[in-house]
Amino acid sequence: MAWRTRGVVCFIVLCGTILLCLNPSPALGVPADLGAIELHGDAKTQVNDLTAQAGSVQEEIDALDLELERSSEAYNRLQLKLDEINVGMATLRRELEEAQSDHAYRVKKLEDRVCALYKAGGRGDELLQLLISANGIDDLINRIRVASTLADQDRRIVEKLMNSTGRLNAVLAEFDKAKREQLSLRRQIDGQRAQIRATLAEREATLAGIDAEIRAVIEAERARQEAEQEQLRTALTEVLNGGQIYDGLLPQTENELINQLLETAAYYMGIPYVWAGDRPSTGFDCSGYTAYVYAQHGVALPHYSGFQAQLGMSIQPEEIMPGDLLAFGIPVHHVGIYIGEGFFIHAPRTGDVIRISHLDERTNLSAIRRFELQPRTGAPAVW
Repeated sequence: MAWRTRGVVCFIVLCGTILLCLNPSPALGVPADLGAIELHGDAKTQVNDLTAQAGSVQEEIDALDLELERSSEAYNRLQLKLDEINVGMATLRRELEEAQSDHAYRVKKLEDRVCALYKAGGRGDELLQLLISANGIDDLINRIRVASTLADQDRRIVEKLMNSTGRLNAVLAEFDKAKREQLSLRRQIDGQRAQIRATLAEREATLAGIDAEIRAVIEAERARQEAEQEQLRTALTEVLNGGQIYDGLLPQTENELINQLLETAAYYMGIPYVWAGDRPSTGFDCSGYTAYVYAQHGVALPHYSGFQAQLGMSIQPEEIMPGDLLAFGIPVHHVGIYIGEGFFIHAPRTGDVIRISHLDERTNLSAIRRFELQPRTGAPAVW
């Protein structure tokens, strides 16, 4: 039967125009300064991948921040250790000065003793010979130590000098050890902090690069969607302003509910296929279209062909009737509505429009489902 008067079409144009203004596409959360945009296809995959990558990098940055915080506390702990070393070194410096002074005093005392003995005669010759033949103060001390002819007084002088020398050497060794430990700690702290800061800077730069990539993908997708929406508006206006959406004949059945369902389905003929579309103002994909049509007849279907093919009553091919839902592919990836005589109506693919096709065009029919229909209230929806 022929249907759609120009008056009805004018009403549709008016409602469609209002809906285009009041019902923009659902928004997906994106960076606030980029505005809201719903991502599809490759753009959605790219942004999801980049977002996951950014999340991983952010986790590394958080870990590095924590490591830097720990390093800072370790630095504070090592700084306290350095302070202790510095205090100890100050004490060692005083001890070193005292040891050096005492050592110089003992050496001078030994020299004075040797001179006194020499002037007095006797053992002075022996001490003088020891002094002349010695290779330095340490050798002199050792020679005097083994000399059997030295008096107890002389031996005490030598022993005190030896003790002074030993203390001086011990203090020098401890002071040198403290200086090496101080230098090692400073190098350790500075190296650790420098490495963490360098890694942190690198990861922050990587994160900034990922953010720039995400922004570029979103901006490109925004431009693509704006162009697609403009194309859709133009196509929809041309279809509606043509006077009729569909001017052909639909198969008639004895069931008025089925006839009304087919009329509802044909109402949207010519509206472009749009990925994830679910209404006339945005366009339809296959499952969005079938869900929209059946919803007006009391059947709630999810916007996913795989789930739609599992609902309702399963029908064998030889029992197929107009109004049945057709599912294609294993797993199911396309749906349409059977209108009779081997034809079905569907939203085929990107670049196409809602139209009638013959089942011969597809060889992968995998399921037929039938639903209990309710009468449509009023004219076909345009929301």
